[in-house]
Amino acid sequence: MPRKIAAKPSEDELLTKQVAARGKLVERYVKFAISLLDKRGEVLSTRVEQCHTRVIQWLTGFAHFSFHCESGMTSMGGNVVKIYYHPKAKEIPVDGARPVLKVYWQPFGFDVSICEVNLFDEAAAWQTALNRVIPKKKDILTAMKRAEQAETRKATQAAKDAQKGAELKKLAVRLRLLPGSPTF
Repeated sequence: MPRKIAAKPSEDELLTKQVAARGKLVERYVKFAISLLDKRGEVLSTRVEQCHTRVIQWLTGFAHFSFHCESGMTSMGGNVVKIYYHPKAKEIPVDGARPVLKVYWQPFGFDVSICEVNLFDEAAAWQTALNRVIPKKKDILTAMKRAEQAETRKATQAAKDAQKGAELKKLAVRLRLLPGSPTF
Protein backbone atom coordinates (compact mmCIF):
# COMPACT_ATOMS: atom_id res chain seq x y z
CA MET A 1 0.00 0.00 0.00
CA PRO A 2 1.56 3.32 -1.00
CA ARG A 3 2.20 5.86 1.75
CA LYS A 4 0.41 9.13 1.54
CA ILE A 5 2.69 12.10 1.46
CA ALA A 6 1.47 14.90 3.67
CA ALA A 7 0.81 18.03 1.74
CA LYS A 8 2.80 21.07 2.76
CA PRO A 9 0.66 23.63 4.51
CA SER A 10 -0.06 26.64 2.39
CA GLU A 11 1.29 30.09 3.27
CA ASP A 12 -2.18 31.11 4.42
CA GLU A 13 -2.41 28.11 6.74
CA LEU A 14 0.99 28.88 8.22
CA LEU A 15 0.09 32.54 8.64
CA THR A 16 -3.21 31.59 10.30
CA LYS A 17 -1.32 29.48 12.85
CA GLN A 18 1.22 32.25 13.46
CA VAL A 19 -1.53 34.85 13.95
CA ALA A 20 -3.38 32.60 16.41
CA ALA A 21 -0.19 31.87 18.38
CA ARG A 22 0.87 35.52 18.52
CA GLY A 23 -2.66 36.58 19.49
CA LYS A 24 -2.66 34.13 22.42
CA LEU A 25 0.71 35.42 23.61
CA VAL A 26 -0.27 39.08 23.34
CA GLU A 27 -3.55 38.47 25.14
CA ARG A 28 -1.84 36.50 27.91
CA TYR A 29 0.88 39.10 28.41
CA VAL A 30 -1.41 42.14 28.32
CA LYS A 31 -3.98 40.63 30.68
CA PHE A 32 -1.18 39.62 33.06
CA ALA A 33 0.27 43.15 32.97
CA ILE A 34 -3.12 44.75 33.59
CA SER A 35 -3.95 42.48 36.52
CA LEU A 36 -0.52 43.04 38.02
CA LEU A 37 -0.72 46.81 37.64
CA ASP A 38 -4.22 46.83 39.15
CA LYS A 39 -2.93 44.87 42.13
CA ARG A 40 0.52 46.39 42.72
CA GLY A 41 1.10 49.21 40.26
CA GLU A 42 1.97 52.68 41.46
CA VAL A 43 -0.31 55.35 40.04
CA LEU A 44 2.04 57.99 38.65
CA SER A 45 -0.74 60.35 37.62
CA THR A 46 -4.48 60.63 37.33
CA ARG A 47 -5.81 63.45 35.21
CA VAL A 48 -9.52 64.14 34.89
CA GLU A 49 -10.33 65.83 31.61
CA GLN A 50 -13.53 66.78 29.79
CA CYS A 51 -14.77 63.35 28.74
CA HIS A 52 -12.22 60.94 30.21
CA THR A 53 -9.83 60.23 33.04
CA ARG A 54 -6.26 59.40 32.11
CA VAL A 55 -4.38 57.12 34.50
CA ILE A 56 -0.70 56.25 34.24
CA GLN A 57 0.53 53.25 36.24
CA TRP A 58 3.99 51.79 36.70
CA LEU A 59 5.42 48.71 38.38
CA THR A 60 9.11 47.95 38.34
CA GLY A 61 11.21 45.22 39.87
CA PHE A 62 8.81 42.34 39.35
CA ALA A 63 11.13 39.38 38.66
CA HIS A 64 13.26 41.43 36.22
CA PHE A 65 10.21 42.86 34.46
CA SER A 66 8.61 46.28 34.61
CA PHE A 67 5.13 47.25 33.44
CA HIS A 68 3.67 50.57 32.31
CA CYS A 69 0.08 51.37 31.39
CA GLU A 70 -1.65 54.50 30.17
CA SER A 71 -5.38 53.96 30.33
CA GLY A 72 -8.59 55.84 29.67
CA MET A 73 -6.99 58.26 27.25
CA THR A 74 -10.19 59.18 25.37
CA SER A 75 -13.21 57.60 23.80
CA MET A 76 -11.50 58.35 20.51
CA GLY A 77 -8.09 57.12 21.70
CA GLY A 78 -7.28 54.10 23.75
CA ASN A 79 -4.93 52.36 26.16
CA VAL A 80 -1.27 51.39 25.96
CA VAL A 81 0.58 48.67 27.88
CA LYS A 82 4.35 48.38 27.77
CA ILE A 83 6.39 45.51 29.19
CA TYR A 84 10.11 45.90 29.87
CA TYR A 85 12.60 43.09 30.46
CA HIS A 86 15.81 43.80 32.35
CA PRO A 87 17.52 40.50 33.19
CA LYS A 88 20.66 42.15 34.56
CA ALA A 89 18.95 44.67 36.82
CA LYS A 90 16.26 44.39 39.46
CA GLU A 91 14.65 47.70 38.51
CA ILE A 92 14.83 50.23 35.69
CA PRO A 93 14.00 53.92 35.57
CA VAL A 94 10.58 54.92 34.25
CA ASP A 95 12.19 56.54 31.22
CA GLY A 96 15.14 55.46 29.17
CA ALA A 97 14.49 51.79 28.54
CA ARG A 98 13.11 50.10 25.44
CA PRO A 99 10.07 47.88 25.99
CA VAL A 100 9.91 44.32 24.65
CA LEU A 101 6.16 44.61 24.11
CA LYS A 102 3.94 47.62 23.43
CA VAL A 103 0.23 47.15 22.73
CA TYR A 104 -2.49 49.71 22.02
CA TRP A 105 -6.26 49.12 22.17
CA GLN A 106 -9.52 51.02 22.42
CA PRO A 107 -10.72 51.89 25.93
CA PHE A 108 -13.71 49.58 26.04
CA GLY A 109 -11.89 46.45 27.21
CA PHE A 110 -8.95 44.58 25.79
CA ASP A 111 -9.69 42.50 22.68
CA VAL A 112 -6.75 40.91 20.90
CA SER A 113 -8.62 40.86 17.59
CA ILE A 114 -8.73 44.66 17.43
CA CYS A 115 -5.60 45.67 19.34
CA GLU A 116 -2.52 47.01 17.64
CA VAL A 117 0.87 45.58 18.57
CA ASN A 118 3.29 48.48 18.17
CA LEU A 119 6.31 46.48 19.32
CA PHE A 120 6.97 42.79 19.86
CA ASP A 121 10.61 41.91 20.45
CA GLU A 122 11.22 38.59 18.73
CA ALA A 123 13.92 37.53 21.22
CA ALA A 124 12.90 34.34 22.97
CA ALA A 125 14.61 35.17 26.30
CA TRP A 126 12.01 37.63 27.56
CA GLN A 127 9.10 35.48 26.40
CA THR A 128 10.51 32.41 28.14
CA ALA A 129 11.17 34.39 31.30
CA LEU A 130 7.69 35.94 31.34
CA ASN A 131 6.05 32.58 30.70
CA ARG A 132 7.89 31.30 33.79
CA VAL A 133 6.93 34.33 35.88
CA ILE A 134 3.19 34.35 35.13
CA PRO A 135 2.33 31.16 37.07
CA LYS A 136 4.48 32.38 40.00
CA LYS A 137 2.69 35.73 40.26
CA LYS A 138 1.11 35.03 43.65
CA ASP A 139 4.38 33.80 45.18
CA ILE A 140 6.31 36.79 43.83
CA LEU A 141 3.68 39.22 45.14
CA THR A 142 3.82 37.55 48.56
CA ALA A 143 7.62 37.79 48.63
CA MET A 144 7.46 41.46 47.60
CA LYS A 145 4.96 42.19 50.38
CA ARG A 146 7.14 40.44 52.97
CA ALA A 147 10.20 42.39 51.83
CA GLU A 148 8.25 45.66 52.08
CA GLN A 149 7.03 44.76 55.56
CA ALA A 150 10.58 43.92 56.67
CA GLU A 151 11.82 47.22 55.23
CA THR A 152 9.04 49.09 57.05
CA ARG A 153 9.89 47.36 60.34
CA LYS A 154 13.57 48.20 59.84
CA ALA A 155 12.80 51.87 59.09
CA THR A 156 10.45 52.09 62.09
CA GLN A 157 13.09 50.61 64.37
CA ALA A 158 15.75 52.98 62.99
CA ALA A 159 13.44 55.95 63.65
CA LYS A 160 12.80 54.76 67.21
CA ASP A 161 16.53 54.27 67.79
CA ALA A 162 17.27 57.76 66.44
CA GLN A 163 14.58 59.25 68.72
CA LYS A 164 16.02 57.46 71.77
CA GLY A 165 19.52 58.66 70.84
CA ALA A 166 18.35 62.26 70.53
CA GLU A 167 16.55 62.10 73.89
CA LEU A 168 19.61 60.55 75.51
CA LYS A 169 21.86 63.33 74.16
CA LYS A 170 19.46 65.99 75.44
CA LEU A 171 19.52 64.41 78.88
CA ALA A 172 23.33 64.08 78.80
CA VAL A 173 23.66 67.77 77.93
CA ARG A 174 21.34 68.77 80.79
CA LEU A 175 23.36 66.63 83.19
CA ARG A 176 26.53 68.28 81.90
CA LEU A 177 27.95 65.03 80.60
CA LEU A 178 28.47 66.41 77.08
CA PRO A 179 30.02 69.65 75.86
CA GLY A 180 27.54 72.32 75.02
CA SER A 181 25.71 72.13 78.31
CA PRO A 182 24.01 75.38 79.22
CA THR A 183 25.51 77.51 81.95
CA PHE A 184 23.38 79.70 84.14
